[in-house]
Amino acid sequence: MLKYPHTLIICFLSSIAFQNNAQVLQSTNFIKGGISDAEKVMKAYLSPLENGIGVTASQSNTILFKGESTSKWKFGLSLSIEGTIVNAKDKSYDFNDLNLEEFHTSDPSKTTGQTISGNDQTISLESNNTYKSPSVQFPFYTEKPILRLNSPKGIDLGVIPFARLHFVAEKEGNLIELKFLPSIKFSQNTVGVFAIGASIQHNLETSFSALKDFPVDFYIKTGYDYSRIRYFLDIKPDENELSFSNPIDEVEYEDQVFQMSSTSVPIQISVVKPIRKFSFALSTGYNIVLSSVELKGNYPVYSSDPTNSFNVTVDNFRDPIHYKRNFDHFFIGVATTYRSDHFNLSLKYNHSKYKNLGVSFMLFL
Repeated sequence: MLKYPHTLIICFLSSIAFQNNAQVLQSTNFIKGGISDAEKVMKAYLSPLENGIGVTASQSNTILFKGESTSKWKFGLSLSIEGTIVNAKDKSYDFNDLNLEEFHTSDPSKTTGQTISGNDQTISLESNNTYKSPSVQFPFYTEKPILRLNSPKGIDLGVIPFARLHFVAEKEGNLIELKFLPSIKFSQNTVGVFAIGASIQHNLETSFSALKDFPVDFYIKTGYDYSRIRYFLDIKPDENELSFSNPIDEVEYEDQVFQMSSTSVPIQISVVKPIRKFSFALSTGYNIVLSSVELKGNYPVYSSDPTNSFNVTVDNFRDPIHYKRNFDHFFIGVATTYRSDHFNLSLKYNHSKYKNLGVSFMLFL
């Protein structure tokens, strides 16, 4: 029974930008010029993805309210698909605002970089650190930057999508939910996604009898969600463009992984109006969202050789980057559901810094 929705999730995710490994690789390539600048570029480039995954994860709960016959526990399997819309202002950034230490833009008049949600325009950057390259003219050398890189391109990722499977136990609108996305690799095993979480919902009228005569129902919900995306990298020193003082052992760089994870704790209050098989909900709440980004493995960083200015050396750094940041936010939302004895269909819209849309379909066992 799980095979079909599992296949839907694979098709859905593999058709979107998570499989575009090239540009995430381009953003992590700045590690070659220095750890500090690499982290700054990654933060700017990945901000919409980190924020969007956090919003999507925190809003991934099943929308299910009490049915007409709710005296017994009911169990169900559900597939949900979420999409978070990126704001236009978050599709680009200015390199002058990053306070880079090791790089500068090659053309001072061109300083706008694209985030992962931006377009495919790019600008050239070069390292402040230089080395002396031999020349046939006096003074028989030229100063060259150790590294030249193009800023990472955007991939027009205007919507950050994710999908999950849910197992739900519900009675009178009181709900216990387990949700997950099995670990999946695609795009020739260069990208992996995984998610797991749980939530609980309480129908207040089951605890306070005075609420049973109200024309609307009141629900509170909270939970926990963990989402992870991994890109398997291939960042090695380029011996064709630069001169190295030591031979390069490519085996040293075979375990490189970029990992972005999001942990969220949503707290939500809903006011629900049931009309026969339909329910209409107005919700508000607060999402606690922590994003974590890591570069794991061994990475090369270029520098000029202080003892021989005509060479460039490579220093290796293990697990060089691990930063965390919060994307907490208040939200308001609306939802509608249709529930029968055999299935539940729900649609929802939540508004915060990023707008979020979701649809889920549940089959009761």
